[in-house]
Amino acid sequence: MLKTLLLSFTHALAAIATAQNLVPNPSFEDTTNCQLQEGQYEFMLGLARPWFSANDATPDVYTTNPDVACGVDVIQEGLTQPFDGLRYAGLYMFTNTQMAGGTREYPSVRLISDLVAGETYRLSLRLARATFSRFAVAEFGAHFSVDSLHAAGGVMLPVEPQVAFLAENFFESMEWTAVSGLYTAVGGERYLYLGSFQEDPEMDFSYDPFFGGEDLGYYNIDQIVLVPDGVGLNDIRQNGPTAFIHNGVLHHDGEPSVIITVFDARGSQVQSSIISTGGLFTLPVQLSPGCYFVRMQCPRVQVLKWVKE
Repeated sequence: MLKTLLLSFTHALAAIATAQNLVPNPSFEDTTNCQLQEGQYEFMLGLARPWFSANDATPDVYTTNPDVACGVDVIQEGLTQPFDGLRYAGLYMFTNTQMAGGTREYPSVRLISDLVAGETYRLSLRLARATFSRFAVAEFGAHFSVDSLHAAGGVMLPVEPQVAFLAENFFESMEWTAVSGLYTAVGGERYLYLGSFQEDPEMDFSYDPFFGGEDLGYYNIDQIVLVPDGVGLNDIRQNGPTAFIHNGVLHHDGEPSVIITVFDARGSQVQSSIISTGGLFTLPVQLSPGCYFVRMQCPRVQVLKWVKE
C-alpha cells in the first residue's frame, strides 16, 4: 500500500514539475480556424482560437505565412517579425481619446485549468511596441476572473488588473522585450485578460509627433506563459558543491555562507531563506511528512529533493 501511495505521489510530482503552460495557443500558432468560408468575416483574434475579444473591439493577428488566411502579412507590410513561431497578436493600449474615442483591446483566453487558491503563478510574455505607434505607454496589466467578462463597444473593462507590468520610463522599444509578474490565486480563476486598464486621462505616456506612424499606442504580444512559480523536480541540479541530506540535516561543503530555502512539492516557499555556515544545516522539523525541495545558493544554485518522514 505504501509503495502504491509513493508511486502515485511521484507521478503527481512529475505532473506538477513539468510546469505546463496554462495558456492555450500561447503564440497564436493554431490555424485550425483560419480557413473561413467565402464571404465569412470574423475579427482576426477569433481565428486564433481559443483567444477571444473581451469587448467589441478587434485585436489583430499578424503572420509571416501568407499562404494561410490568418493574420496581417508582416512581410508585405514591413512589420515586426514574430518572436516565436509564425504569428503574434496586436492590440490598442492607448488611443488618445480625442482621436480614437479611447478604444481598448483585450486579447482574452480561457486557461487550460482553473487556478488553485493560494498558489502563486508567474505570468510572462513578449512585448514590442508596433512600428507605426507614435505613443508609448508606461503600464499595462493582466486580469484573472472566474467568469468570462464582456463589455459592449470598445471601452475599457471595468476591473482592476491583478498583475501590473511597469516600465522604468515607457515601453518604447520596438524589439521584443520580456516582461513578467506574479499573481497569487484566490481560487477558481479560469480566464485571462491582457491590456490597459486605465482611462486615457490617467495614462502615463510618451509621444513622438515626428515618428512616421499613427496617433495611437499599439503593441504586439507573443509567447504568453502562465506557470506555477517556485521550484520543481525539473529544477534539481547537481552542478554545485557536494551536498546530501541525511536524517533531516543538510550536509554541504560549499562556501562558508550558503543561503538555504525550502519549498514544498508544488514549488511554494515554506521557509524563509536562511544563511547556513559550517557545512551543516538542520531542516525544519515542524513540516509535515512529504516531499520538499531544498535550494542552496553559494553563489551558484543547487536544488536537492528531500523526503521528510
